[in-house]
Amino acid sequence: MKLTNEEKDEITCKVVDSLYEKLANELEYELQEHENFPETNDAYMDLFNEMTVKIVKYMRSELFSPMTNEDLK
Repeated sequence: MKLTNEEKDEITCKVVDSLYEKLANELEYELQEHENFPETNDAYMDLFNEMTVKIVKYMRSELFSPMTNEDLK
C-alpha cells in the first residue's frame, strides 16, 4: 500500500489525537482517585501537564529501548 506524505501526516495526527485523549482521560481518572490534595485548578493543571510529559517520555523510552529475549516472549 502506498500513502502520500499528506495521507501519512493526516493518519498520524488522528492517531496522536486519539492517544492523547485516552491518556488524558486515564490520567484525569487516576488523579481524581487521589482527590485528597487541596490543589487549585492551576496547581492541578500543572500536575496534569507534568505527569503527561513524564508519561510520554516513559512511553518514548520504552519504544526505543533495545529488545531483549523477555520482550520477544
